[in-house]
This record gives sequence, structure tokens and C-alpha cells, in this order.
Amino acid sequence: MARQAGYHRDHLTRKLKRETGFGLRATRNRMRLETAQAALRQEASIAEASAKAGFDDPNYFARWFRRQTGQTPSAYLESR
Repeated sequence: MARQAGYHRDHLTRKLKRETGFGLRATRNRMRLETAQAALRQEASIAEASAKAGFDDPNYFARWFRRQTGQTPSAYLESR
């Protein structure tokens, strides 16, 4: 992301944090979470949602999703 914007990663992180209150990692995580939740709402499987959000391992994705939202992807699907 930093390369595409033409910035060094550290500079972009400071700039994002100053302007939005979120660093590069938090911004990436927020974007990944929004992508995953949209995929799950569109009835994608957990593996498909994982891939769309940029994860290679659906098991890691499930743990990451639970840390981000407090619920598993399966529970998120059931609540929809």
C-alpha cells in the first residue's frame, strides 16, 4: 500500500495515524475485516471469505476474525 502511494512504510504509517488516528496495520485490518464481513454476508464460505480478505490459511483467518470481532466467522454467519 505504501509503495503504491509513493511513500516509505514508516512515513505513511505516521501520516495515516496523524490524519485518521489509525496506523497502517490498523487500516489494513479494518479493510480486511470489511471485505471478510461483506463476503460472509453474501453467503461465501469461510474459506472464500478468507481468500477475499487476503488470507492464505482459513484457520488463521478464523482466529484473526475472532480477535477482531469477538465472534467466530461461523457465529457471524449465524447472526446474519
